[in-house]
Amino acid sequence: DFEEGQALGVSSTPTFFLDGELLELQEWDDLENAIQAAVNGGR
Repeated sequence: DFEEGQALGVSSTPTFFLDGELLELQEWDDLENAIQAAVNGGR
């Protein structure tokens, strides 16, 4: 798991991925917005 995380670019926790893409979040609202955009078909 550790090596896989490193390969995916995980440098700290929590780290979030959406559709296999590493999310760069500044605030919790950024996570909600990314999920809503993905649900609505865009980013």
